[in-house]
Amino acid sequence: MLSKLRSIPAGLLLGVALLLYVLIYLPKLDAIPQIAMDEGWNVLYAQQEFGKLPYTELQTVIQYKLFFIYYFLVSLVFKLFGATLWSIRFFSFLCGFISLFMLYRFSKLLQWSTLATGIAYTGFIVSNMSIVIFRWGRPEALVSTLFLVLLYAIVSAAIKQNLWAWALAGCCFTVMLLSHPFSAVVVFPLALLFLAQIFRKNYLPLAYFLLGISPLTVVFFVNAFVFQADFTQHYLLSFITERLSLSSNQPLSERLLFFFNHYCLGYKRLIIFIIEIACFVYVLLSKKSSQASKILAFIGLFTFLFGLLTLSPFRRRYFCIISFTSLLVFADILHHLKNLNFNKILATIIVSLFFLNTLVGDAYFFYLHKNNQSYQKVSEQLTKTVPLQARILTPIQFWIPFQHSYTITNVHTLSLLGHDSIEELLKDQPFDYILIAPYLLQDLSPTTGEHSKYESFSKNSFLTALTAYSQTHGSLISSFTYEPYGTLFLYKL
Repeated sequence: MLSKLRSIPAGLLLGVALLLYVLIYLPKLDAIPQIAMDEGWNVLYAQQEFGKLPYTELQTVIQYKLFFIYYFLVSLVFKLFGATLWSIRFFSFLCGFISLFMLYRFSKLLQWSTLATGIAYTGFIVSNMSIVIFRWGRPEALVSTLFLVLLYAIVSAAIKQNLWAWALAGCCFTVMLLSHPFSAVVVFPLALLFLAQIFRKNYLPLAYFLLGISPLTVVFFVNAFVFQADFTQHYLLSFITERLSLSSNQPLSERLLFFFNHYCLGYKRLIIFIIEIACFVYVLLSKKSSQASKILAFIGLFTFLFGLLTLSPFRRRYFCIISFTSLLVFADILHHLKNLNFNKILATIIVSLFFLNTLVGDAYFFYLHKNNQSYQKVSEQLTKTVPLQARILTPIQFWIPFQHSYTITNVHTLSLLGHDSIEELLKDQPFDYILIAPYLLQDLSPTTGEHSKYESFSKNSFLTALTAYSQTHGSLISSFTYEPYGTLFLYKL
């Protein structure tokens, strides 16, 4: 059996993995999971900055104005397929596809066995993080892919003594950072790696790394102080500091408990988390671990610790880069079982527990969303009912179907229209329709279905004002029931 497994060509194994990925991830792409607030916002960001919107006076202060690469790349996809939920998620799907190819590159670089490679592919495809990240219209998909390229470049530089790989690593790091600022958590382990090199009087890796980051660093500063000087002056500092633990009154113990409960869903994903972190610790403590494993484990563990200490909160989705690093270490451990004198029975038990916990999580996720209907179907119904020339008020989750109309959402900056509140706007400007989505007021996570303190729409003044105003000044003309959005109510004013 094992001899037959070893004889499987690497290209065929990759092809099977890619096919399996497509079959799992592409169907019902705009239905599972339901749209998150950030996805509607990200489509708006990309269209506002790099696309065409008919009403340019309707603006939102884009927090990621200087971290634009994700939105620029997404806008290119929009030019091909239109600005839809499916399109922004398709970009994430492509990132996952490329990530699988990067696992293939790792398997060739580290000369993994067919078994270790197959487990790496399978672990990536069924990973609870992958299922969400690569079916979700957020920058973490791009950051995860770039991080795998970054890790590949660093490991390649160490094994092959290839200095230009350090330049590639620098370029990847800069693109990551300009895609989403949470990527800065990688700075700490990279700095420690370079300090170790400098201590040995080896300055070339840092020099080549700086060469790699130079072009986009120049672009960043020119953009920040020439083209986006107003944003840099008024918003950048507050945008950064409000996400740091230094600006939070929450004790470290509470932040750690929040991450643990949020990531592990209480105890439901506890086995996965323990194995992911244990891989790092085992490799760093073992004298027989490979050089590649030690580098990967060092970067993964210290990125995680630095993120926990500096970000408030360290969100579940940020852990994706840690999770994928752990998968690489996991596969490398399996490849070197004999050298590590690791008990095969224990290894089999660990692998089985890992996949069992993972598959249970996947099964729960797809069961939770099994009745979800396509967002495109909801969009078509809304655009059929509301004229293009109408003036509309709606939650950001339903901005996409109304993007070509005069549409204001809870993320638009009302002060740019000369108003301080939605109540003032409603008194001053005439609107034709209000869309109400009561399901939002339940504050449920769009991925896990759990009650989330960060989905606090029930306390959102814009949405509560819309609900009250529609009931006193509007007449209900239509209601639509779609899973998982419940009943949407459309009022004519």
